[in-house]
Amino acid sequence: AAAWARSGLMHTVAEPGNAPPAQRPAMIDHPAGLSLAGAISAALLNRVTTGRGCEVRISLFQMGLWMNATDLTIGLITGKSPEPESRHQRANPLWNSYECKDRKWIYFVMIQSDRHWPDFCAALEHPQWKDDPRFKDFNSRYRNSRELTLLIDHAVGSRTTTEWAPIFDRHKLIWAPVQSGPEVLRDPQAEAVGAFAAIEHPNIPGCRVVNSPVEFGDAAAPSYTHAPELGHHTEEVALEIGLSWEEIAKLKDAGVIG
Repeated sequence: AAAWARSGLMHTVAEPGNAPPAQRPAMIDHPAGLSLAGAISAALLNRVTTGRGCEVRISLFQMGLWMNATDLTIGLITGKSPEPESRHQRANPLWNSYECKDRKWIYFVMIQSDRHWPDFCAALEHPQWKDDPRFKDFNSRYRNSRELTLLIDHAVGSRTTTEWAPIFDRHKLIWAPVQSGPEVLRDPQAEAVGAFAAIEHPNIPGCRVVNSPVEFGDAAAPSYTHAPELGHHTEEVALEIGLSWEEIAKLKDAGVIG
């Protein structure tokens, strides 16, 4: 959480005037782990090639800086880093969140807004926007962002997420529903990509965990085991360090080990 705050990510994604959003568990730890795995693989290849090993390091703070590299690089080059944008005043209203009639939110991610603008106008059934001098190109939409965002708010709010989905897809818009945790767990796309892996657990029937996003060609999917209980490997470790079963029994009787 300290890296989330200190790296600038927490400030960057905050809605101006509101409290900064909290980090969810391991948001930086997980990409740091993947990055470290890649770095270790590169170091191992280098050792095979040159015969020389090396120490590999990564910090959560630096991982946070890397995740925030676009804004920070702009700051390094121009001397002025981007400030958080209100959703009512985005530079690109086609890269923004909007609330549907059913009170569920959707997120448009059309970074190349000029390319998608005609299809966007057609999808929202406002073809007159396409050639409106206020909105005809990126710079015009940037200058009139607040006005356009309000118009899009009104248009998107006229239908439910379920009603909009086939319309957006038919017009090839880049969008996604803002899903809750339970909705993600039921998402057919998550099931299709094998996002969740089953494990055998003595106390949780049908237990599943989130799978690694990394795939290796035709290699078999990795298998998982449940986390050990407290003291699960105590006897195994004691035997490895040379204790006899008699010594282990005495330690247990004395309450030294469980």
